[in-house]
Amino acid sequence: MCPDEINVGLVYFANPSQERPPPDAVIVLTVRDISDPDTILCAAQIPLNSQRLPLQFQFPNNKNNDNLSLTNSNDLMVEAQVCVPENVNRVTKSCTKSIMIGSGLAKALQLPSPDEPTKVVNFRAGVSIALKYPNPQQ
Repeated sequence: MCPDEINVGLVYFANPSQERPPPDAVIVLTVRDISDPDTILCAAQIPLNSQRLPLQFQFPNNKNNDNLSLTNSNDLMVEAQVCVPENVNRVTKSCTKSIMIGSGLAKALQLPSPDEPTKVVNFRAGVSIALKYPNPQQ
């Protein structure tokens, strides 16, 4: 489960004319704090046979997870990996062999409140992830 401040994102093909991954493939999404990229804050798996790309996603929220001690000022890296189900490593929340990869930044923003200029409003921009093949296909 993910913290409230992770909003929505979009995953799409960087080159729409490229060959599509197999229909049984899954997209594994992982979220990491940019200041601590080794720690996965949350992850999600989305089967491609139930979705089409471009895909808009939203992570579920969980306010009770003690491992998610984010501040509103941290940028978050969201990574997407497309792989076949047997290559999903559920322990590391990643693909052991990726068909396609992509990443994007969910930027933390702080703006003055339109109602009270002395207050700051914190929010997070949505993330956009372009999927590419790891090596150019020939």
